[in-house]
Amino acid sequence: MPRRPLFLLPLALATACTGGSGVPADLEAIEGDAEHAYDVALVSDFAELATTADGIDSAWAAYRDTASADGASAALLDEMDVAVAGLLDVSGGSPTAVEAARAANAVSAPMPELYRLYDPPIPPEVLALDYLGREVVLDAMDDDFGAAVVDVDTVATTWAGLEPTVLDAGGDAEAADFSASVARMQELAQGTDAQALIDEANVNLELVDVLEGLF
Repeated sequence: MPRRPLFLLPLALATACTGGSGVPADLEAIEGDAEHAYDVALVSDFAELATTADGIDSAWAAYRDTASADGASAALLDEMDVAVAGLLDVSGGSPTAVEAARAANAVSAPMPELYRLYDPPIPPEVLALDYLGREVVLDAMDDDFGAAVVDVDTVATTWAGLEPTVLDAGGDAEAADFSASVARMQELAQGTDAQALIDEANVNLELVDVLEGLF
């Protein structure tokens, strides 16, 4: 899903980062709807957020037993239970845009490990980078540079593990661009310019979409 700079993001349906054949449709629906929930939260469309949260809740209820049967751990199931319940709670209240987007993004946090159950062609670390990039945007919106440093460092660590796979897929130029963006985010997270960090995190999210296209 192409990202645009924060505060210029129009209301639009998110495109799911799908894992291809073998990934259950309910799981793909949850992943795509979580991204959509994040997008609509950023523009404070809380009516759409509530509708999307209800859809996520229904899809998770339909998929949860399958996830367990397919090998999801009790801890992973609990993490999703908490995230879905948290999104429902926030969407039924009067949240700020950041609070709502943070709750929506929490649903994306377990996605890499759930997708990993199905050996998808797109490495689950790509989903992790998507989740983490959105967290960096929210850290910057909160002016929480301490959290941003931690999240950007996690982006860097996740990328270090994924980069050899990207290079093996012929993504030399894509890897160079992503590495440069990570370095820029690390530099900005040490400063005080929240908007610059937001802008670079959104660039990084666009580059995640480019990485996805390699697989």
